[in-house]
Amino acid sequence: MADESGGDPSRISGKARSAAQLADAMSGLRDTFNDIMNSAQKAAVEEECAEGYPKFRDNYAETILELEEHGLQLAKNIHSGGAAIGRNDDTTEEGFNGAWPGLSRPINQSSGEGHSGPGGAELY
Repeated sequence: MADESGGDPSRISGKARSAAQLADAMSGLRDTFNDIMNSAQKAAVEEECAEGYPKFRDNYAETILELEEHGLQLAKNIHSGGAAIGRNDDTTEEGFNGAWPGLSRPINQSSGEGHSGPGGAELY
């Protein structure tokens, strides 16, 4: 496929599955982050340390949620892109023509009639 433009839906399908697995692993990431922060806060012996965990959690909870959403969107986008390429290939398969129009006669073969070139030389 190196000499062509476009995509290979079968190769994209594997990437979409990998992205979906990543998205599944990231699902609930914010809840996991909150649980970890709460556990760390409870485990902190000194009060000064324990007070820092809620601030840290509040500062980064939205970022963690965005990360989770980006992972889910990535899987959807890769899957949708592969599906669109496949649909496009199916739609255009019958009517596809190469980049260059074909000649009305074979190349380097006589068409049966001579043609004059520069200086009156006969061309075929």
